[in-house]
This record gives sequence, C-alpha cells and structure tokens, in this order.
Amino acid sequence: MVRYFLFPLISLILLSCQKETKRQVYNYRLFTDDSINVSSKGLKYVNHYTGFETFESTQLNEFTKYQDSLVKNYFDKPSYKAFEENINNLTKSNFVSYGKHRPLNDSIAFVTISKDSTTFLAKYNYKTNDVINKIEFPELEGASEININYAGKALSFYNETDEGHKLFVYSYPKKELLFSTNEGVNPYFYLSSTWFGENSIAYIAFPYQDNATDSYIASVNLENKQISKIFSHKDYPNANNENWLIPITSSSSSPILQAYVANAGDIYESFYINREEFTKPNPKWNRLAAIHDSTTYFGDERNGKFIYRTYINNKLVVQQADITENGLTNKETLFVPETDSNIGEIAVTKEDIYVVVNEDGIDSKLYKITNNGNELVDIDYPTVNIEVYNSFADIDNLVFYTTDWGKGTAFYNVNGKGVHTNLLTDPYPKEYDNITYEVISAKSHDNKEVPVTIVNRKDFKLNPDLKTIVYAYGAYGINATPLNKDAIQKFILDGNQFIIAHVRGGAEKGQQWYFDGILDKKENSWKDVLSTVKHLRDSNLVNKERVGLLFGSAGGISCGMALNEKPEWFSAAAGLSAGMNPLRLTNHENYSQSDQIYDFGDVETEEGVSALYKMDPVIHFNSLKEYPPTLLMVGEKDDLVPNSASAKYIAHLQTSNSKTTNPYLYLKYKDEGHYLPNDAFIKAIFFLESEL
Repeated sequence: MVRYFLFPLISLILLSCQKETKRQVYNYRLFTDDSINVSSKGLKYVNHYTGFETFESTQLNEFTKYQDSLVKNYFDKPSYKAFEENINNLTKSNFVSYGKHRPLNDSIAFVTISKDSTTFLAKYNYKTNDVINKIEFPELEGASEININYAGKALSFYNETDEGHKLFVYSYPKKELLFSTNEGVNPYFYLSSTWFGENSIAYIAFPYQDNATDSYIASVNLENKQISKIFSHKDYPNANNENWLIPITSSSSSPILQAYVANAGDIYESFYINREEFTKPNPKWNRLAAIHDSTTYFGDERNGKFIYRTYINNKLVVQQADITENGLTNKETLFVPETDSNIGEIAVTKEDIYVVVNEDGIDSKLYKITNNGNELVDIDYPTVNIEVYNSFADIDNLVFYTTDWGKGTAFYNVNGKGVHTNLLTDPYPKEYDNITYEVISAKSHDNKEVPVTIVNRKDFKLNPDLKTIVYAYGAYGINATPLNKDAIQKFILDGNQFIIAHVRGGAEKGQQWYFDGILDKKENSWKDVLSTVKHLRDSNLVNKERVGLLFGSAGGISCGMALNEKPEWFSAAAGLSAGMNPLRLTNHENYSQSDQIYDFGDVETEEGVSALYKMDPVIHFNSLKEYPPTLLMVGEKDDLVPNSASAKYIAHLQTSNSKTTNPYLYLKYKDEGHYLPNDAFIKAIFFLESEL
C-alpha cells in the first residue's frame, strides 16, 4: 500500500495525545452478577456473569449499551479525532493483490487492483512490470480465494452474502456469471476451491454452522452445472468434529486431486483421486499421507512425486516420496536445516524446490534446493518474514513476499534461472526507513531463552518520556511477524518502542517451542510474557511506569493471564477479539471447541478441563488487585471467540474498581467478525499511548 506521510504533522498531533491534565473519574454502573457454581470433570469453579453467555440476552444488551456510552465519551475528543484523521489521510494508491491467482505462463499472471474503492482484474507481466487488459470487476470487492482457470477464461472466488460466503464463477473477460453455490459456507474454518481441468472445480462445502462433520468436498461441472459430493466425513471414518476437508491441486498437469483432513494442529492426513476417478459417481480415494507420515499442512505433486515437510526427531525437514495406492513410499530427505534454524514454507515449481528457513522465527532466508547443496536466493536481506504467495508445479516461477518492520510488503518473482525481479510492491513513506529492530533474548522462569524483538527508530535514545508497547501471541504454532499498521509505525516514529515477545505456543524455535506452550504447558506462554517484561525492566530498557500490553485472539490467554499475575507491571492494556474465557467456549450456542481443542484442551476430559481452567483469564481475575486502564474490542459476529469473554473481563474490572480514574472500556463492532477493521488498531494504539 502506498502511503503519503506528512511527517511535520506527527509531532503536533502526538503532542495532543499526551495524558489529559485532568483525569476523569469513572463511577461505573454495577451490573448483576448472576454467578453459578459449576462442577465439571471433577473440577469446581464459579462462573460469573452467566447471562452474558446468551447471545443478545437482555443482560448483555444492557451492558453493551452502557459500554457504548463510555466508549463514545472516551474517543469523542479532539485529540482522538486528530490522531484518527492523520492516519486515515495516509493516502493509498494502487494496491496490487497477487492472491492465489493463476499465472498463465512464466511471464503473465492475473492480479486484482484496488483504487478509489473500485476493483479491477488485469493481466500483469512479470518481466516488464506492465499491467494490461485491466477491466473493472466490482464483484471482486471483498472477495477471497480468487482462482483463474488454466486457460485464463474463467475465475472463481468466495464472497460474503446474507447466507454466508458463497462460491462464484465468472467468465473472463465477458464477466458472465457461470455458477454460484446455493448455500453459504462458514468462512471461519476454511475457504478453498481449486480447478481440476478447464471446466470443473472442487471446493469445500461447509454449512454456516460449527459442526465440521457436516463439511464435505463438492465438485461442479460448469458445462452441465452438475454438483457432486465427492469426499465427506463418511469417507474417512476417523474424522470428527475437529476435522474439516480441503481440496488441493498442484498444477494444471497434475493427475491427482488431493483432499486434506485438516485440524487446528499442523499435521494433516490426506487422500487423492486421479482424473479418471474424479468423473465417476462414487470416486475411489487412496490414502496419500497418514498421521504417522507427520506431513504438515499441504504438499505438492510433481511428476508422480509428493514433496512435503515432515517431522523427524522433532525437527522439520523436506522430503519427497513416490505416490502409490498404498501411500508414500521410497521417501528421500531433501533438506535438513541447521541446528538453530526452522523450516517455514516450501514451494515447488516446474524445475525447482524452494524452502524458507527461519532463525528464531524472525530472521528469514529463502533457499533453492539443489543436488550440489542449497543455493541462497539473492534478495535484500535481512528480512523478518518470507511467505510463498504463488507457486505451481508446471510453471517455472515462484512469487513470494517479504515483510519487515517499517518497510511494508515487497513482492518478488524467481524463475528457473535464479533471476529475481522486484514486482509491483507497496511503496512506503520514506520516513519508515528510520525504523529498525534488534533481537535479544530474555530468560524465562525455567531458564529457557525467549526471543524478543525490539522495534524503534534508528536514532532512538532512552528518555524519561519513553513509552513502550509489548505484544505477544503464542498459539497454534504461529510466529509473531511484523504488524505493519500505520498507527504502530507512527507510535514508533515518535520515539517510542514496540516490542514483541516470541513466547511459547508459537513456533519461533521449532515444534517443541510450540508444544511447550499448549495444553497443560500453556503456563509457559504467560510466564514468557512476564519474563520478557521483567528483563526489560531490570535491564532499564523501558520506562517502568509506561509499559502497555497489546494482544489479540488466542493471545488473550497469554496476555490476560500475565495481566492477572502482574497488573502493576503494566500502565495500560488493549485487546482485539481476545480469547479471555476459553473454559466456557462450548457453553455458548453455535460455538464448538474445534478451533481450540488441540492447543488448549477438551472439555470432555478431566485433563482438558484442568488445562482450560488453569489458563482462563476471566476465571482467574484477581479482584483484590488494581488493574491498569484496559480496552477490549470485539466483533458482534465473531464466530471464533464469544463476545462474552471480553464483556466478563471488563465487568470484573468495573465492579472491582467502581470509582476510579482508570478507563475500563468494552467496544463492540456491529456486523464485524473475528478480524476487526483497521479502526480497531487505531483505537488500540491511541488508547495505549494516551494512558501510558
């Protein structure tokens, strides 16, 4: 995204964001706490604000209405309006999204271009950087999983409707609607479709509900519009409510269609059918990879070989194997990372295999695997994060992108000759060149070294007015990568610090780092947060009175528990769609534990209930301690985390501190889901900066 940055305006606006000279006194209205005593799998606890767990209950609606007035009063002031206006005026020019668009050949690919709220579909020439045949395509506004067929004459995509997300297929360039699904699918599990031939599409069909056992893979023949259910849970007897089904193809020439049985972890079973079986009424599926193969996520087929990542002795390696009716045979290891490194993504092109290698999940490099060793792809290193955007096993091009603090996103194309070109890339304000970062380590409670990224200006100096925001996630084996949000960049450019604690539960240091932050070991995640803050305080790297905490989604567990244990270490906290009450997730209508059972625990087992209880920030809220100013924001239609989780936490804060100068705010975004709009980040950073 292109942003024009008016630097002289920053200091003026940020000065208006300083703490108010006169602090408002909050006399919070107390709401009835209809607590109940709960006994589950031998464990007893008190569940507070039970009425909040019923969607649109009178109790929750009254609470939300009152919170709306508090939020309005807090943000309805000149300092916020100036802050917001400055960020929103960072004008964006053409933004080119490569998505999963199908390259037509080694030179041409389809891209979407958004400008002035209008979306276009165009062809893009890798070699000349020229955009050609651009046509307005408003139907693509807000679309996801855009796929062009192999001839470039039709495209499929998902888009939101009143009945959920539906799959649409249009001709190109005439833009005639060729097909759309009758019912919506639930987008919060997975959206996926893939062309298998010129006129057939396989896609995930998932009724708009939480029971994954209702998911299946369907196919549609565009010539006769015939829809067939080709793979469902009944075809895989071991599948349960924690599994959903995903179709994949590797290239136009691939003779097989893959079906993955996905879950919240990273090891998937997979099956395949060949082209002849695909057209039959009841296709025969063969097993591709079993659980004991330990293949992670998706692999690629090329010339009868399956190329994939797998764990050997708790270390990710790259292997290839023959595809047979009996599964994978003749396995060969192609790449083993060095001791302190971890494999990220892999990509397979017509001639080459590429692998992303991370150190501490923060320093990324891209290698081409060769018979004579591994060749480092020459791009602008160092870079924090590299991700594959496009690779097909029948085309000799790899499109990938890098993300770095301050530099936004840069796209690259690598062809079989090893030549790389910088593609249409998000330009960024030149002032962002003044942002830098370093990685240190903090010793945790059990002497494990936690990687810590410190982001600040190149001319940064410690000073008494220094403000610091600490961010942590630590879940699902996901690395904490750069948050390139304008509000965060502006906070840094004003001379402050943004710090990321790469806590356990992520995969920054490999699979064991992930396993050591889940289930009954989840405590390590919030202990890592606290150990990071302790190290920063003890090393005089922060102003102890001006440290804020930022978190979101599953990071609400790590940071919520850290806040409970040491609220005095933080001067403010802000959370977005935060999972603050995991023990009670399944007590809400239309919510299942499918997204959390693997990492956090199963409410149907004693071990699971015990783990969930120990990590629950709402359950362990400490009413005897004074908490810092806190802002929690949710989406009204969040299908992953119930609104009640944040509502309960704020209710606890307001009840325990009914008369205080500390703002405890709950903001619900109407008609938004789990992924909140950029406005939420703006409000979060403004809130933290104002309260620090």
